Amino acid sequence: MAQTVVRMEMLDAVRFLAAVGVILLHSVTLYPPNVPLGALGRFAVPFFTMVAVALTVDGIRRKPGSSLKEYVTGRFQRIYAPFLVWTAIYLLLRNVKYQFITHEPWVWPNWSMLLSGSAHHLWFLPFILGVTLAVAFLAKFMLFRLPVCGVIFLSIVAAVATCYLDSYYRALSVLGSEEKLGIAYFLSMVRRTLPSALLGLAFGRVWSELQGVTGRAALAWGGLVVAVAALAFGPTFNYCLELQILSGLGTVFFALGPWNNGIVRLLARWGQNAYGIYLVHVFWYLMLELVFHRLHLAIGSASIWLIVFLTVALSTASALWFSQSRRTAWMMGSVSPSQQR
Repeated sequence: MAQTVVRMEMLDAVRFLAAVGVILLHSVTLYPPNVPLGALGRFAVPFFTMVAVALTVDGIRRKPGSSLKEYVTGRFQRIYAPFLVWTAIYLLLRNVKYQFITHEPWVWPNWSMLLSGSAHHLWFLPFILGVTLAVAFLAKFMLFRLPVCGVIFLSIVAAVATCYLDSYYRALSVLGSEEKLGIAYFLSMVRRTLPSALLGLAFGRVWSELQGVTGRAALAWGGLVVAVAALAFGPTFNYCLELQILSGLGTVFFALGPWNNGIVRLLARWGQNAYGIYLVHVFWYLMLELVFHRLHLAIGSASIWLIVFLTVALSTASALWFSQSRRTAWMMGSVSPSQQR
């Protein structure tokens, strides 16, 4: 039992670091001098995807008799309900920005927002909902009937193959401009993230074995070396998809580390709300951008770091605060303390 607690604390700690990585990616990379530093967050989405899929598979392994219907209902409540709320919030904020800062035409709701949302980060929620539902079905009826080596081999082959799928624009010619843009963006991100989901299948099949493997510390340090090397070579190879996936893969191994000190526990507490931080961070970024505009302060390659720091702090604090109440925890994709009891 102790190993499980330590493992989950380290996993949650790395989740928080991945949430910070997403904030870097969505802010710092907008300013050319800082692109290499902001690109350090490119490990985050592959990491989140692999872990979500792996834990879905392992959850079915631990509770093979669980109801698939209840799982589907729970996933919709935890993922898609907050997605719809935040799509409405971000649509409003987007139009406020257009009205007072960029003076662009307003954007009106359209059906493509049911997949892509109204902000550039919301696509991940419908994607991870669909992937985890498909994975739960596979795990319940097929995955554990196949040999472990076969699952790992097929997952790796499929992941490599999907890295090179690039035909998603062909089905978009009949759509309107705004709908076409939203669906094209969603499908392009799905194509780039699907290999990570397939690798998550392999992780999920051996997740329980990895918990008790000897030399976990060496495995974790090795994963960190791989992740750092993949990110370091990113600018050289134009931030190619393969290196991004490799950085996420290394980070998953790093998250299996056996460490449990004060820093890990603090980051783990914040990381338990990584989903909420992911949802709310663009809200705070836009608010700070609006404040800077109203104060006539320029946002540049230096001042953006202040905005990043404030965005991380405000996103973390608000996600923690919202998660404490049963009435608001669902907006963060969280289970409130009263529901846990």
